[in-house]
Amino acid sequence: MNIQWLLVLQSIFDVFLLLLVLALYRQVKKLRELPIEETIERLKTANHLWEKLSQHLLEKGSQDGSLSPANNSEISKKGSALKNKVFELARKGLEPPEIAQRLGLQEGEVVLLLSVGEKRGNRWTA
Repeated sequence: MNIQWLLVLQSIFDVFLLLLVLALYRQVKKLRELPIEETIERLKTANHLWEKLSQHLLEKGSQDGSLSPANNSEISKKGSALKNKVFELARKGLEPPEIAQRLGLQEGEVVLLLSVGEKRGNRWTA
C-alpha cells in the first residue's frame, strides 16, 4: 500500500513539474514576441531629445551668463545675505508666512532655512 501512495504522489509531482515547464515556455514565448526594434527606436528618440535639451540649456546658460563660475559665487553671496535676512526676521519674532511675504520667498523655503538653522545648534542662526 505504501508503494502505491508513493507512485500517486510521484505522478502528482510530475504533473505539477510539467505545468511549471509549460508556464515557463509561455513566458519565454511572450518575451520573444516583444517588438525589440520599436523599443530600440524609442530609446534612440529619447536619447536624441535628451541631447537636444542639454544643448539648449548650455546655449541658454552661456547667453545669459547663468552658468559661469563668477555668477555662481555671486549667487552664493546673494543666498547667504537672503538667509541672514530670514534668520534676522525670525529672531524679531516674525512667523514663516510673514517672512516669506516680506522677502518674496515661498513659505516652504523659509521653513526649510529655519529648520536647517535649528539643526545646526543655534536657533535662527546660519
